[in-house]
Amino acid sequence: MNTATELVRLLFIPRERWGWEYVLPAPPAPSPELHRPPIWQPPSPPDVSDLQRTQEQTSFGPWMLIGGLFGLWSLAGFHEGDQAPAIALLSFGMFIAAIPFVRVSTLHRRIVDATSQASAEFADYQRSHEVLTVQWRQRLYAHDQAEAERIERAMLYFPLDAVGAPRIDVLGGTTAGWSSLLATCGASLLGSGRGILLIDLTERAVADELVSLAGHAGIPADVHELPAALEQVGTLDGLDANEVADLIADAVDAERRDGGEPTLRVIDADILRTVTTRLAPPYSFARLAAALRVLDNHEEALHPGLLTTAEIAALQQRMHGLAQRDRVADQVRFLRTELDHFTEQPTPGPVTRRLSGDPDWWPERQLRVLATSSRRVSARHKALVDRIVVQAVLARMRQRSTVTSRPVLVVAGADRVGRTALDTLVRHAELTQIRLILMFERLADDAERLLGSHGGAAVIMRLGNAREAGLAADFIGRGYRFTLSQLTEQIGRSLADGVSTSHGEQAGKSVSEGRSSGYGLHSVDSRNSSVSSSFSKTWQSTRSFTESTSRNDGSTYQRVNEYTVEPTVLQSLPATAFVLVGTVDGPGRVRSGDCNPGTVLLPKVADVNRVPEGAPGQAALGQGAPGYGGPGRAYPPPHAYPLPSPQPAWQGQPPGHAG
Repeated sequence: MNTATELVRLLFIPRERWGWEYVLPAPPAPSPELHRPPIWQPPSPPDVSDLQRTQEQTSFGPWMLIGGLFGLWSLAGFHEGDQAPAIALLSFGMFIAAIPFVRVSTLHRRIVDATSQASAEFADYQRSHEVLTVQWRQRLYAHDQAEAERIERAMLYFPLDAVGAPRIDVLGGTTAGWSSLLATCGASLLGSGRGILLIDLTERAVADELVSLAGHAGIPADVHELPAALEQVGTLDGLDANEVADLIADAVDAERRDGGEPTLRVIDADILRTVTTRLAPPYSFARLAAALRVLDNHEEALHPGLLTTAEIAALQQRMHGLAQRDRVADQVRFLRTELDHFTEQPTPGPVTRRLSGDPDWWPERQLRVLATSSRRVSARHKALVDRIVVQAVLARMRQRSTVTSRPVLVVAGADRVGRTALDTLVRHAELTQIRLILMFERLADDAERLLGSHGGAAVIMRLGNAREAGLAADFIGRGYRFTLSQLTEQIGRSLADGVSTSHGEQAGKSVSEGRSSGYGLHSVDSRNSSVSSSFSKTWQSTRSFTESTSRNDGSTYQRVNEYTVEPTVLQSLPATAFVLVGTVDGPGRVRSGDCNPGTVLLPKVADVNRVPEGAPGQAALGQGAPGYGGPGRAYPPPHAYPLPSPQPAWQGQPPGHAG
């Protein structure tokens, strides 16, 4: 299967798709057991201190003394010849002397047994801990492998749709961007069995890529260039006299930008109704121009083959009544001049890929393209053709009394339609359940007024104008978040140096006196005295030095209201990138995507849409594994990932695509 065939097969799917959303998988999550390894808690060693203390406190002396006494007693018995008692005494003495040795040996054995048992238990615990550690490491490795496989299998591109919106407004963009958007979205709509009527007013051939893809897919495509094929497409077929008159009158009046003199539209409708009521169906622009020439008394009024004799006579009867009013005569001349340009168009040649028979305005499971062009006509008359085509579409929408199908109407270059016609298109599309896609080259005037109204979604592409980018950013909305607004750092240092000196002196003096006397044969009388003095002097010098340093760091966060998507981002979007602003609430309202049809050939492109967390219907879909980008995965905030730039392999036409 070649690349072109594979591209067509993947684009024409039975699900609406406007592009693809690029979503990075969630980073690897650490294992919940990462910081919970097996804890090393070996068994406590046995407490043998009591046994050792008892062993150390065992006394051998008394027992040995008692045993020795019994031994001496037994020797006396042996000396006296009384051997049996002596042997008994000797045995009892030896038993008494052996008691402490037996006790110490028993205590030693108990200590050895307890130590051996503890060593065995420690060895068993160590082996068990090693097994648990190996198992823990294996679980960590298995978790890391599962995370790596999840990231490897995770999808990177998810389809974007706007199924819930009855109308889509495309704002801004380039020729390449519009061609890619129509190719991607149009292919999915045609693959869903919908019919598409595409009105191209841009003269940029934005539908060529979709027509080429439809041809490769075997879907009929009916392509016409106007005004050359204005009669061939049956613009006025199936309309009665009043509908034809209103169609042309509304098309001419739209040029006045909804602010002209209202009486002119009434005069135009009255003149055209006079013409159409005197002509027999079918109506054509050539026959209407010839009839107006009759009313204007033009020298080429009797053009052979266009009007019958009865029609000319009926018009001539009315001609004199209209000519008596100057304003009406001027409008007759104006309408005749406008419609004469359509009769000068050459007859178009055979159109390729044309549907069999007369193509219907609302094709079923097919594509019909009506592209207006300024070749061989002035820009003013090209604008009139644009308005005539739009009014013809409106006339067919008014005729849809019953809904037999749900076709899609695409108006590329809706800036040229006019405010009244846009409002009427939106209203009748809602009444007749026609999916309406309006593509505006600029976000100004009519586009700004319609943006987001009547439950419509918006696809915002590159908007180079700063004012338009600001309007689009305001429409996308703002969000609150906390940002770092202030950093503070305080450093303090204190020094203290002190010197203290103390000095002291002490002087003392003591005096003692004594006297002694005695009576007897020898009397003694003595007296003594002593004087002592003391002097002390002390001094002390102390110096102290203190240094302290303090530091205080602080940060302040402030709640700010910022754009969800900055205007500068919208000004520098890649050609095929866009921001989809849906009609739902929550994280799925604003999503970024890329409409390059070659994206479908890249790896890791999902077939189903990504469901935002908390979106309606999520519970029915079930929760997906975290990070897979499937059901249950939350949309990242718009500032988390920048809008994706198309990779070099996507640029231009996809490989093998004949555009």
